[in-house]
Amino acid sequence: MRSAIIKSLIIIALPVLGGVLSFLSTWYMPHRNVKNEKAVVTTASDLLKAFVANEKEPLYLNKAVQVSGEVMETKTNQEGKTVCYLKTADPFSVINCTFKANTALTTGQQLTVKGICTGYLSGADVVMIDCYITDTLR
Repeated sequence: MRSAIIKSLIIIALPVLGGVLSFLSTWYMPHRNVKNEKAVVTTASDLLKAFVANEKEPLYLNKAVQVSGEVMETKTNQEGKTVCYLKTADPFSVINCTFKANTALTTGQQLTVKGICTGYLSGADVVMIDCYITDTLR
């Protein structure tokens, strides 16, 4: 009876311990530094086209991407970070870039942004995080 209880506790404890260790290793994993990563270079319109064409198997998902485009609008999100929307050929879709640090941008400004592409909201926007400006074109 006693050995059956001990075996049951071990069977329960091992997966729980594995889950806790997996969580802790993910939680304390060093954060990606996009500045040190080699980026895929593209334009805002081409990035959107790539996601629309390959929505099931996106080419740029979780990769460093350097995208050029025109600032359509800027905002500040709930965390106080600067967010800009780069125009694409589709008037209903944009590249949504959240900057790592507050950044002064103006509507109509041509620039190149580097960040981590985190996905595509179907029928809407491509989302990038941890962005910074690599070049202002105008």
